Amino acid sequence: MRIVSPQGPLTLNHVEDFREAAGSGGNGHLIVDLSEVPYMDSSALGALMSLYAISQKNRRGFAVARVPRKILTQFQLTRIDMLVPIFDSVEQAHARLTTSAAGA
Repeated sequence: MRIVSPQGPLTLNHVEDFREAAGSGGNGHLIVDLSEVPYMDSSALGALMSLYAISQKNRRGFAVARVPRKILTQFQLTRIDMLVPIFDSVEQAHARLTTSAAGA
């Protein structure tokens, strides 16, 4: 299980660092903790969806946790919230991914 917690605005200038951090560290489930991200631009949303697609392709769990209200609104407008599992806490995401993996 990997937990990635980006800090600060997630924009084109930082998206490669985010992808590298999220893509490194093994083959397990991935949780992205967005609690310290006040803003995401379209390149960051694209990177997040790319990570989700890769996780799906490789049959790995993926979740987003602690999403600030402003970013949650972006997710709702772009309908990302209909695809990507979103949790109030990292612990809830971890429990759900662990339970899902055990039942698979």
